[in-house]
Amino acid sequence: MRGEEGFTLVEALVALVILGVAAAGLIGGAEAHVDSIRALESRAVAQWVAENRVTELTVNSDRAPEAFDLVEMMGENWRVQVARRASDDPDLHAMTISVGPEEQPEPLVTMDFFLDRSAGQ
Repeated sequence: MRGEEGFTLVEALVALVILGVAAAGLIGGAEAHVDSIRALESRAVAQWVAENRVTELTVNSDRAPEAFDLVEMMGENWRVQVARRASDDPDLHAMTISVGPEEQPEPLVTMDFFLDRSAGQ
């Protein structure tokens, strides 16, 4: 038949199935990208919380650090743990700060630094 042009119903359905599979793959890839960006944002905020705690301890070095504290930053509560340990230099405290979301048991960021014992004296 000479005047028949266009697609048959089967061809149209096959094209729709191919488009549906491609769209599902794109959505999965976009979701994975959003999840990785969220994780990166969380690590960056945890790093800021840790850096802020280092600054607080440096400025107020005569104040004993809290072993466990909750800090609110960017609308989320962060669990901050500070551990002090001996160092080879008697004038320095070796400190470790671990920061993670309040509901997560594992920290996202762990930062080691040294605090001068004589800074507040």
